Amino acid sequence: MSVGRFTGPAGELAPNRALSVRLDMTASWLPNAYRDGKDRSVKVLITIGQPELQVNIQGRTVPWRPLQPNHAIERVRIIVALGTPLPSKFLRSVAADNDERRLALGFTSKNLRRGQQIHFQPSGVSFGGSPSELWGWDWQRLTAGNRPVETLVVENEAIVYETAEYIRWTSFLRRFEEVAGPILDKILTVVDAATMSLEYGDRFVFEGRPIDARPDFLLANISALLPENAASGGSLWHVHRGWFEELEGHKVLINQNLDAQDSKSPDRGTIRSVQVLTKTELRSRGEQLEYEVLKEKLASMHERSKEIFKSVLSEGMQAQVGIRGETNGQS
Repeated sequence: MSVGRFTGPAGELAPNRALSVRLDMTASWLPNAYRDGKDRSVKVLITIGQPELQVNIQGRTVPWRPLQPNHAIERVRIIVALGTPLPSKFLRSVAADNDERRLALGFTSKNLRRGQQIHFQPSGVSFGGSPSELWGWDWQRLTAGNRPVETLVVENEAIVYETAEYIRWTSFLRRFEEVAGPILDKILTVVDAATMSLEYGDRFVFEGRPIDARPDFLLANISALLPENAASGGSLWHVHRGWFEELEGHKVLINQNLDAQDSKSPDRGTIRSVQVLTKTELRSRGEQLEYEVLKEKLASMHERSKEIFKSVLSEGMQAQVGIRGETNGQS
C-alpha cells in the first residue's frame, strides 16, 4: 500500500549514480499514524525526471490480520426472544420430537436445563417454577477435542443458534433454517416473538508486540476516541456505541462493541487482538412475527450489519476482508 509520496528538486543526478534516501518518519507529508519517528521496513521507489525527483514510499507496517484467511468472523449468533414463556410440557415434547433429527444433524451432545428461574424486576426478585422443572435444553456439535462449534439453545423465553464455522451468508442461513427452522416455526404457532437479534463477532490479531498494537491501522478514526497510551498500543481499551433506527418499518437497536484483548500463547506469549461485536436487534411492533417474516428480516439485518462493520474499519483492512467493493467476506 502506498503510505506517502514526496516530490522535490532532482538536482544534477548523473546516470547510474547511487542515491541515498533517508525517510523522515516525522515528515508532514506522511499520514498521521506514521509521524512517530519509529524505524520501519518500507519499499522506496524513486523516479528521476526533470525537473523533479519523485519518491514513493510503499510498505506494510501494520501486522494486523483477520482471524480467518478471507474474513474476520469468529462466530455468528441469532437470538429470538419470546413474548410469553413456553410451558415445561411443551418444551419436553419439542425436545422428544426432534431427538432423531438432532443426531442426523450431527449434534452429539444434548443437555437438559432444569431448576428455578430467577427474575429480577423493579418490584423485587421472584422465582419461577419448581427446582426440578425443565426450562430448556441445548444441542452441541463438538470437535474431536470436545470444543463446541455449533449450538442450538431452546429455553422457555428464547431460542439461540450460534456457529463458529461461518463461510458465507447463504450457507449460514441455510444451516440455520435446517437446524432451528422446524423448531422455531412450531414455537411461533404457540407464542409470539418479541425481538430478533443478529450478532457478528469479528476478531483481528496483532502479529507484533502488544505494546506496538496501534488500533488506528485497523480501525478508522479510533484514535480520536482513545487516550494516547491506548491509541499507541500501550494499554487495553473498550469502545461502545449504540443507537435506534428504522428498518423496513420496524425499530432496530444497533449495538457495537470494540475491545482490545490480550491472551496467552505457549509459543508467542501475550497476543493482542481486537474483537468487533456488531448486533442488530429488531423489535416487534405488537404484530405476530411469523417464521417466514423473520427470515425475510434477517437478510436486511445482515446487510445493515455489513455496513456498520465496514464503517469502523480502515480502508486497508476493508480490502483484507473483502468488503471494499461489491463482494463481501460476509456475503
